[in-house]
Amino acid sequence: MTKTTYTHASKALLSLAGETRHSVSKLNTLTIVRHGQTDWNKVGKFNSCTNLELSSEGISLCHSLAQRYQGLLDTQTTIVSSPLTRCIQTAEALFPGVDLSTDPNIREMDFGGFEGLSPKELRENGHSKELEAWRSSEVDDPVLEVETVHNVLERAKCFFDTNNFADQSVLLVTHGVFSRILISASMGLNPLLYRSLRLDNCKCAQVQNEDDQPRLILLNSLPSSGIGE
Repeated sequence: MTKTTYTHASKALLSLAGETRHSVSKLNTLTIVRHGQTDWNKVGKFNSCTNLELSSEGISLCHSLAQRYQGLLDTQTTIVSSPLTRCIQTAEALFPGVDLSTDPNIREMDFGGFEGLSPKELRENGHSKELEAWRSSEVDDPVLEVETVHNVLERAKCFFDTNNFADQSVLLVTHGVFSRILISASMGLNPLLYRSLRLDNCKCAQVQNEDDQPRLILLNSLPSSGIGE
């Protein structure tokens, strides 16, 4: 197996990550919730632009976790969802009755030629090299029209630049790869390290700012129930 060290990110990508981190540092907290499970998630298919609904299991889990997630909210929390149905359904189940806005800038990385296929299917279709290059490359080269990390971060930065979230708590209901790229950049890491992070369906990550320094306090977690935790 090839060891990946992520040492060759471009200066432009690292600079953009630094700008994104600065934007996040202006917030009180940033909470990122990945949407609930879809039928494609169950079988490991890449899903970005295809507008799927949650599976029955995904809806059920969201409703069962609603009380825990509502404990994250305070009077200064702004909730923003990706405009795709699976994220809106998740947000409405976890935070019923709460005002919700959507923003296309926080949609998932566009998976291009990977869309609708599992890794096994990609290999069977002769795309093993492209899949491994995308998974392990130390650079941000486009593969089979998959959106670059740089472009995803440009969207994330645009989202923060066009909204005045200073000193607010912001909660995003969004997607797996987008979330992990944003988390990496928020912590001042090479954003290509998103490949080493994990964020499961209906799990969350949270960044709190202390003296303008983002601190990661939750990753691939559920909020505390407040009972024996």
